[in-house]
Amino acid sequence: MATKTAPYSVNEKIKIEIMGDKVVGTKIGNQSGPDLTNGYFGDLNGSIKDNILELVYSYTVEGANGKELENYEFQDGSLVKMRWPLISKNKILVPDKTGEPQKQIYNKVLCESKIAEPSVPNEPTLCTMEAKLCPDGSYVGRTGPKCQFVCP
Repeated sequence: MATKTAPYSVNEKIKIEIMGDKVVGTKIGNQSGPDLTNGYFGDLNGSIKDNILELVYSYTVEGANGKELENYEFQDGSLVKMRWPLISKNKILVPDKTGEPQKQIYNKVLCESKIAEPSVPNEPTLCTMEAKLCPDGSYVGRTGPKCQFVCP
């Protein structure tokens, strides 16, 4: 959600798999604000130790590739990204941990592409939070009674 102190709104989805101390996954999303609107996607790779996930996000945004070191924790059953300002170090963006991080909480969703069938006429269908890159460069989520992607 965009605010005066943080004018950029971000909508993203993370899918991770934990195998012992190894973590792999994907992240896709979009952000918009006063001077930009873009979509991004990429792979997450790293490890988990003492409930802390340290992941390298290898991403593509507006046709450019980059890498960012990201830190996450599990708190009360939710995945929480610990967001510090980023600095460039050895061709990768890394957190500048000199201050307190902002916390971005991710809501857990089920893995099925469709969660529930309406049991009552006109009851809304719940769809998973997935995104699709459309031909015009925008991203859309699943919508409608069949949880379909609808590009503009």
